[in-house]
Amino acid sequence: MGSLVKDLRHACRLLARAPGFAAVAALTLALGLGVNTAIFSVVSPMLFEPLPFPDSGRIVQVAHQYKGRIENGLSGSEAMFLLAHQRSLASVAIVDAFGDGNLATAGGARKVAAVRVTSGFFAVWGIPPARGRDFLPEDDQPGATPTAILSEGLWQSVFAGRPDVLGQTFKLNDVVYTVIGVMPASFVNLEQNGLNPEPSELWTEMQPTPAALAPLGPNLDVVGRLLPNRTLLQAQADLDLQKAAFNLTNPRVAAHMQWGVQRYQDTVTENVRTPLLLLLGAVSLVLLIACANLANLLLARAAGRKREMAIRAALGASQRRIAQQLWTESLLLSMLGASLGWLLAWWSVPLLARLAPAQLALPLQPRLDFTTLAFTAALAVATAFLFGLAPALSTRRMHLQEHLKESAASVGGGSAKTRNALVVAEVGLAFLLLTGAALLTDSLIRLNHVDPGFDITDVLTVQTTLDKQRMSSDAAATRYADAIVQSLVQIPGVESAASITGVPLTRAMNYPIIVPGHREDQYSDDVEWRAISPDFFRTLRIPILEGRAFTAAETASSVKTAIISAAFARYYWPGRSAVGQTLGVPDPVRNQPTVQVQVVGVAGDIHENGLDSPPPFTLYVPQSQTSDGMNALVNHWFGLGFVLRGRSDRLSTAVRRVFAQVDPDQPPYRILSLESLKSASLGQYRYLGTLLSLFALLAAALGAIGIYGVLSYSVAQRTREIGICMALGSGRGRILNQFLRHALLLACCGLALGGVAAWYLTRLLQTLLFGVAPRDPLVLVGVALAVLAVAALAALAPAWRAARVDPLQALRQ
Repeated sequence: MGSLVKDLRHACRLLARAPGFAAVAALTLALGLGVNTAIFSVVSPMLFEPLPFPDSGRIVQVAHQYKGRIENGLSGSEAMFLLAHQRSLASVAIVDAFGDGNLATAGGARKVAAVRVTSGFFAVWGIPPARGRDFLPEDDQPGATPTAILSEGLWQSVFAGRPDVLGQTFKLNDVVYTVIGVMPASFVNLEQNGLNPEPSELWTEMQPTPAALAPLGPNLDVVGRLLPNRTLLQAQADLDLQKAAFNLTNPRVAAHMQWGVQRYQDTVTENVRTPLLLLLGAVSLVLLIACANLANLLLARAAGRKREMAIRAALGASQRRIAQQLWTESLLLSMLGASLGWLLAWWSVPLLARLAPAQLALPLQPRLDFTTLAFTAALAVATAFLFGLAPALSTRRMHLQEHLKESAASVGGGSAKTRNALVVAEVGLAFLLLTGAALLTDSLIRLNHVDPGFDITDVLTVQTTLDKQRMSSDAAATRYADAIVQSLVQIPGVESAASITGVPLTRAMNYPIIVPGHREDQYSDDVEWRAISPDFFRTLRIPILEGRAFTAAETASSVKTAIISAAFARYYWPGRSAVGQTLGVPDPVRNQPTVQVQVVGVAGDIHENGLDSPPPFTLYVPQSQTSDGMNALVNHWFGLGFVLRGRSDRLSTAVRRVFAQVDPDQPPYRILSLESLKSASLGQYRYLGTLLSLFALLAAALGAIGIYGVLSYSVAQRTREIGICMALGSGRGRILNQFLRHALLLACCGLALGGVAAWYLTRLLQTLLFGVAPRDPLVLVGVALAVLAVAALAALAPAWRAARVDPLQALRQ
């Protein structure tokens, strides 16, 4: 311990005598450690830490399993059978996470994120309400008093934190609920709305029946907590038996699908695992480049200290003791860099969380806690070992007599091969990062040039959640939609308006459509279904390629009509007209006959589900001809949307006024322009591309600094040699070319190393790319040329300095 304290004091004195060196080293480390700490704080809660619930490893999800892969949820009959017969779960609940609600308050209605659940839901998470009670099995019974549990935030914002909130009633979508509990503020609900990820504010009792759940299809989540004596394998075996028993009485319900069980943490992280690991890998490469740079810097510094080390060795210091001194100096630098890096992370983490797109929904928010602090400290120690390794090893090659005779000024540097190898590694890692950033940037550029199929300029979108009466009656929903549309077109500056289930560039309802002669076709089971008002195509300027658009003549009593997308028409009627064909739309509640609709038009393809998804097969039907069952189903999931084309500085305010005038209990939400929706649909590409580009540019800058440092050091060490060469007739151009060739040789070796790594590792980006192959030769060549250009620029200053050496002055040194 005493020697360590002495080494620390000595290291502090050395750094104090070289403040420039200390500042450069600390800032380099601060950048590397800071970005690693920031990204770790984002990744760790999602991937590496247990979920914030007691014994969270036992929380599981049960869903359909097809070819070994968990897919969507269970249907209502499956979920209810499972609740009644399963033997592996201590607690289990059905969750309907789709749909928002309108909460009536004294100041008017407001949209809330509501989730319907069965009793046992909070027991699964192991966290009871902080006030009141949990849902009970008797609350599940149809006809029981509708009950609700509030989040802490909703209790404070709507009920003003009143202590007598228990037993109070409120209206949600015209249904009266009684408050029975309030969850603690620390409760993190991971069961979020699948379409609009946002923290849940309210949980209501589902009171499930097979008939009520049947229209929802296989979209119900089933969560549970394993019994203490059960494993995942045992639970899976039990599910296999239960599914076989279910198939005996329900042979036509998902007969080709099995039931599967997986850890709930795997469910939560499934869609974000690859992007988060990509970011973590990128910042790790940045840190490795920073370590290589510092190792080169310390090697150069050690060169001037070889006489000092030789004197210490002559006085009896062992090589181990000298290496310990160098390690201590490296550790001190690393801790200084870690402190500055922690400040960088403290500033950047809130920004990372705020800018994260919906596609990277992070229900577990980034945080700088003890785990992150421990990670940073451990990383600082590992970093000190990495960049201190080369200087420590250089002490093993000391020749005492030689170094004691030489003056400090004439002492040769550390191994040139080691310094060159470190620069090659830096260039290779930088090339790998730049290639990944270029691929994502190329994808974003290509996506921005994708034609969505409609004109997005000057179009505003707005959504609302229908109340129970309008949701259960298409006639009531149509009257409401027509009233809103007629009021919207009266706003000054509005050219046209229309209603649509959902809004463009967001997910729509996929629904099985019966195409005569193609009953078993795989595509007919997954058609996008949209109910629209007559002016929808005119408002978005979607071309009608064949036939006609809808008119006001389409009513509930007239012939049922439909318009299909061009992709739909091309697939089923190639080379023929689709107009006049008849399609079947099954009733979702299965107590009504299949609705026969006649195709009256073919519309241009549009990217319904985002620009990165191909135009789907789409079926448009008039809002006025939608069955009550379909109206209830689609509005439960997606709500009712409106699009309006117009220019006005206060258009959003006017839209809110229209909704308040038509029905103040039916508030609008997500009033966004189509341009904003387009930008949001590209959020993941932009977020990942921006971060990866920043890291890649940082890596390139560090690599350039490495090349500059090696050449500058070489010029300083070879000044006398350069003077002799010039005295013997070597021209300035030759000296300049010699150093530039050396830099480009290092860069080419780094490119070869980085190219091999990129050839294999960029395949991991496959799922994140659009319109570009992970091994696109144009991208690889372009990045390589950019790296060579940066290397040449970094080498230019020291090479020019070498070419400007005065031979007479060099020979006198």
